[in-house]
Amino acid sequence: MAKKISLVVSLIPDATLRRAWAVDRLKELQGKECFLTFRGNKQGHVMEFEPSLDFLSKMAGQKLRSREDMQKTLCDQLIEDLKTHVASKRDYGTSASMAGRLKGMGRFVKDPAQRTQWVEALSKVMAGKESFIISDRNGTRPFVDLTAGVIAELKKSLNPSTD
Repeated sequence: MAKKISLVVSLIPDATLRRAWAVDRLKELQGKECFLTFRGNKQGHVMEFEPSLDFLSKMAGQKLRSREDMQKTLCDQLIEDLKTHVASKRDYGTSASMAGRLKGMGRFVKDPAQRTQWVEALSKVMAGKESFIISDRNGTRPFVDLTAGVIAELKKSLNPSTD
């Protein structure tokens, strides 16, 4: 990605305009520097950082936010996504997708304070909404959202000695 951006930048003749262009690109990326990518069933969801960040920050002459801050932004976005999920018409597919994203992110949030804050916020959103009604060829029945199980696992991981 940096090579492609470097090629585009080479088309901008003026150094001041190149810097302004890089500053604008960084503004566009703010809050989206960190994201989850699905890498197949073996790896699941993996957290990644936008590959062009270092190049753009150097070109713009700006310091990047810390990786921890970028990760916190992604955690906050996942909380908002969970709110949308529980407010929507859920089905097995949306349940599995949201659960996979939370499980994937759970592997990367290492800071104990950040992890506790994130998991507690997820638990609060999911409280009372752990199941929903599903209709399929077998009829209509309650279905426990797979996301609820992942959040329970994450919560349990906060106090691993408690069983």
